[in-house]
Amino acid sequence: PAFSGTGLTAAGQVLTTTDNQTMTLNQCAGMWVIPVTGATPPVLILSNTAVTGAPAVLTVQGVPATNAGTYKIVQGAASSAVEITNGDAINILTGGRFYAIGV
Repeated sequence: PAFSGTGLTAAGQVLTTTDNQTMTLNQCAGMWVIPVTGATPPVLILSNTAVTGAPAVLTVQGVPATNAGTYKIVQGAASSAVEITNGDAINILTGGRFYAIGV
């Protein structure tokens, strides 16, 4: 993860960490907030404030929710993606990270 911590509060499309972080303006844009507890869904970060040793304010896309558990902020998938449909062999995927997203 690029960042990790404990505790998030939500108001509209804004998540605020309850712990302190240090990040530059929009450093996390395009990254994902993933609550490790699994109680709330991951959300895409659209922008963030610059902070030094203070709670981070993240504007997100998705359904943000308050979560007292731990979280990670991670970089997203590569700029290209391959959709694998039912019956496709996944051994054709090489040379990169693998992200599985399903329903």
